[in-house]
Amino acid sequence: MATGRRPRLVLLALVLLAAIQIFHYYPRLPDVVASHFDGAGAPNGWSTRTLFFAIEAGAVALAGLLALGAPWLLRVAPRWVNLPHKAHWLGPGRRAATQAYFDAAFAWFGCALVALLIGVMQLAIRANLGGPPRLNASVMWALLAGFAGFMVVWLVAFLRRFRAPR
Repeated sequence: MATGRRPRLVLLALVLLAAIQIFHYYPRLPDVVASHFDGAGAPNGWSTRTLFFAIEAGAVALAGLLALGAPWLLRVAPRWVNLPHKAHWLGPGRRAATQAYFDAAFAWFGCALVALLIGVMQLAIRANLGGPPRLNASVMWALLAGFAGFMVVWLVAFLRRFRAPR
Protein backbone atom coordinates (compact mmCIF):
# COMPACT_ATOMS: atom_id res chain seq x y z
CA MET A 1 0.00 0.00 0.00
CA ALA A 2 1.40 3.39 -0.94
CA THR A 3 1.99 6.00 1.70
CA GLY A 4 -1.02 7.91 2.90
CA ARG A 5 -0.09 11.10 1.04
CA ARG A 6 -0.76 9.91 -2.52
CA PRO A 7 -4.21 8.44 -1.85
CA ARG A 8 -5.21 11.53 0.15
CA LEU A 9 -4.23 13.69 -2.83
CA VAL A 10 -6.25 11.44 -5.15
CA LEU A 11 -9.17 11.68 -2.71
CA LEU A 12 -8.91 15.47 -2.71
CA ALA A 13 -8.88 15.50 -6.52
CA LEU A 14 -11.97 13.28 -6.62
CA VAL A 15 -13.81 15.49 -4.13
CA LEU A 16 -12.96 18.50 -6.30
CA LEU A 17 -14.19 16.59 -9.36
CA ALA A 18 -17.49 15.92 -7.56
CA ALA A 19 -17.79 19.65 -6.77
CA ILE A 20 -17.12 20.51 -10.42
CA GLN A 21 -19.74 17.96 -11.46
CA ILE A 22 -22.30 19.60 -9.18
CA PHE A 23 -21.56 23.16 -10.27
CA HIS A 24 -21.39 22.23 -13.95
CA TYR A 25 -24.63 20.27 -14.15
CA TYR A 26 -26.81 22.06 -11.59
CA PRO A 27 -28.01 24.77 -14.01
CA ARG A 28 -28.38 22.26 -16.87
CA LEU A 29 -30.93 19.96 -15.23
CA PRO A 30 -34.66 20.59 -14.89
CA ASP A 31 -36.12 21.65 -11.54
CA VAL A 32 -37.46 18.12 -10.94
CA VAL A 33 -35.25 15.15 -11.85
CA ALA A 34 -35.48 11.39 -11.80
CA SER A 35 -33.40 10.50 -8.77
CA HIS A 36 -34.07 6.81 -8.28
CA PHE A 37 -34.10 4.04 -10.86
CA ASP A 38 -35.01 0.38 -10.83
CA GLY A 39 -32.58 -2.39 -11.79
CA ALA A 40 -33.44 -2.00 -15.47
CA GLY A 41 -32.84 1.76 -15.46
CA ALA A 42 -36.44 2.99 -15.42
CA PRO A 43 -37.08 5.96 -13.11
CA ASN A 44 -39.19 5.22 -10.04
CA GLY A 45 -38.40 8.19 -7.81
CA TRP A 46 -38.16 11.94 -8.31
CA SER A 47 -36.68 14.85 -6.41
CA THR A 48 -35.88 18.48 -6.81
CA ARG A 49 -32.62 19.32 -8.54
CA THR A 50 -31.43 20.99 -5.33
CA LEU A 51 -32.08 17.90 -3.20
CA PHE A 52 -30.52 15.66 -5.87
CA PHE A 53 -27.23 17.56 -5.74
CA ALA A 54 -27.39 18.08 -1.97
CA ILE A 55 -27.50 14.31 -1.57
CA GLU A 56 -24.45 13.96 -3.81
CA ALA A 57 -22.56 16.62 -1.83
CA GLY A 58 -23.54 14.99 1.46
CA ALA A 59 -22.57 11.51 0.30
CA VAL A 60 -19.17 12.73 -0.94
CA ALA A 61 -18.60 14.60 2.33
CA LEU A 62 -19.55 11.50 4.33
CA ALA A 63 -17.21 9.33 2.25
CA GLY A 64 -14.37 11.77 2.85
CA LEU A 65 -15.13 11.90 6.55
CA LEU A 66 -15.05 8.10 6.74
CA ALA A 67 -11.80 7.92 4.77
CA LEU A 68 -10.06 10.44 6.99
CA GLY A 69 -11.96 9.72 10.20
CA ALA A 70 -11.09 6.05 10.67
CA PRO A 71 -7.32 6.68 10.72
CA TRP A 72 -7.83 9.72 12.94
CA LEU A 73 -9.87 7.59 15.34
CA LEU A 74 -7.07 5.02 15.50
CA ARG A 75 -4.70 7.88 16.35
CA VAL A 76 -6.77 9.49 19.12
CA ALA A 77 -9.02 6.74 20.48
CA PRO A 78 -7.75 3.29 19.47
CA ARG A 79 -10.08 1.60 21.95
CA TRP A 80 -12.96 2.51 19.63
CA VAL A 81 -11.37 0.79 16.64
CA ASN A 82 -12.08 -2.90 16.12
CA LEU A 83 -8.76 -4.20 14.82
CA PRO A 84 -7.84 -7.90 14.82
CA HIS A 85 -5.02 -8.56 17.31
CA LYS A 86 -5.06 -4.89 18.29
CA ALA A 87 -2.61 -5.24 21.19
CA HIS A 88 0.01 -6.70 18.87
CA TRP A 89 -0.46 -4.28 15.96
CA LEU A 90 -0.54 -1.20 18.17
CA GLY A 91 2.34 -2.38 20.34
CA PRO A 92 5.78 -0.79 20.54
CA GLY A 93 7.59 -0.80 17.23
CA ARG A 94 4.42 -1.53 15.22
CA ARG A 95 2.10 1.37 15.93
CA ALA A 96 3.61 3.79 13.36
CA ALA A 97 3.45 1.20 10.56
CA THR A 98 -0.11 0.28 11.52
CA GLN A 99 -1.11 3.95 11.49
CA ALA A 100 0.55 4.49 8.10
CA TYR A 101 -1.31 1.48 6.70
CA PHE A 102 -4.61 2.78 8.07
CA ASP A 103 -3.97 6.22 6.58
CA ALA A 104 -3.33 4.79 3.12
CA ALA A 105 -5.92 1.99 3.17
CA PHE A 106 -8.81 4.18 4.27
CA ALA A 107 -7.83 6.97 1.88
CA TRP A 108 -7.91 4.44 -1.01
CA PHE A 109 -11.27 3.21 0.28
CA GLY A 110 -12.51 6.82 0.21
CA CYS A 111 -11.18 7.21 -3.34
CA ALA A 112 -13.09 4.17 -4.52
CA LEU A 113 -16.27 5.28 -2.77
CA VAL A 114 -16.13 8.84 -4.10
CA ALA A 115 -15.33 7.55 -7.61
CA LEU A 116 -18.39 5.28 -7.38
CA LEU A 117 -20.54 8.22 -6.26
CA ILE A 118 -19.30 10.40 -9.11
CA GLY A 119 -19.99 7.62 -11.61
CA VAL A 120 -23.47 6.89 -10.31
CA MET A 121 -24.37 10.58 -10.23
CA GLN A 122 -23.04 11.03 -13.76
CA LEU A 123 -25.30 8.23 -14.95
CA ALA A 124 -28.29 9.83 -13.21
CA ILE A 125 -27.39 13.24 -14.62
CA ARG A 126 -27.09 11.83 -18.14
CA ALA A 127 -30.44 10.11 -17.71
CA ASN A 128 -32.03 13.47 -16.94
CA LEU A 129 -30.40 15.54 -19.68
CA GLY A 130 -32.54 14.59 -22.62
CA GLY A 131 -35.76 12.84 -23.50
CA PRO A 132 -37.55 10.62 -21.04
CA PRO A 133 -35.16 9.72 -18.21
CA ARG A 134 -33.54 6.30 -18.48
CA LEU A 135 -30.46 5.17 -16.58
CA ASN A 136 -27.85 3.08 -18.40
CA ALA A 137 -28.35 0.02 -16.20
CA SER A 138 -25.51 -2.02 -17.70
CA VAL A 139 -22.98 0.71 -16.85
CA MET A 140 -24.52 1.03 -13.39
CA TRP A 141 -24.12 -2.69 -12.76
CA ALA A 142 -20.53 -2.52 -14.05
CA LEU A 143 -19.76 0.33 -11.63
CA LEU A 144 -21.23 -1.64 -8.74
CA ALA A 145 -19.32 -4.78 -9.76
CA GLY A 146 -16.09 -2.80 -9.98
CA PHE A 147 -16.65 -1.34 -6.52
CA ALA A 148 -17.50 -4.78 -5.11
CA GLY A 149 -14.30 -6.16 -6.65
CA PHE A 150 -12.31 -3.32 -5.10
CA MET A 151 -13.91 -4.04 -1.72
CA VAL A 152 -12.98 -7.73 -1.90
CA VAL A 153 -9.35 -6.90 -2.72
CA TRP A 154 -9.26 -4.14 -0.07
CA LEU A 155 -10.74 -6.38 2.62
CA VAL A 156 -8.47 -9.34 1.83
CA ALA A 157 -5.41 -7.04 1.92
CA PHE A 158 -6.58 -5.57 5.22
CA LEU A 159 -7.20 -8.95 6.83
CA ARG A 160 -3.89 -10.31 5.55
CA ARG A 161 -2.06 -7.27 6.91
CA PHE A 162 -3.61 -7.73 10.34
CA ARG A 163 -3.63 -11.52 10.55
CA ALA A 164 -2.65 -13.30 13.73
CA PRO A 165 0.96 -12.65 14.71
CA ARG A 166 3.34 -15.60 14.45
